[in-house]
Amino acid sequence: MAKQQPLQQPSTPWGTLEELLLACAVNRHGTDRWDSIAMEVSNRTSTLSSLTSQNCIDKFDDLKRRFGFPTELQNDTASLLVDELRKLRVDELRREVHQRDVSIV
Repeated sequence: MAKQQPLQQPSTPWGTLEELLLACAVNRHGTDRWDSIAMEVSNRTSTLSSLTSQNCIDKFDDLKRRFGFPTELQNDTASLLVDELRKLRVDELRREVHQRDVSIV
């Protein structure tokens, strides 16, 4: 019996920015072009340079679970994920700005 190879994970964990880039790419390309999605996300971030299409599929499924969306993709799922992740990213950036403002004083 052949031994299954473990899925290759990206060397760096996904941050909110990378998750947002993934959701935007899925929104733009749909779910039939995972190679294009992986290439786009890899090209737009330096932290996930060895990304595979399977990594993207797994992470997108994880995002749908985390945000309570059905596992089967519906037409607006990716755009709804973009909205949710955009809110999270804006909150992160606000906190960073606030921390820097406090440290300047």
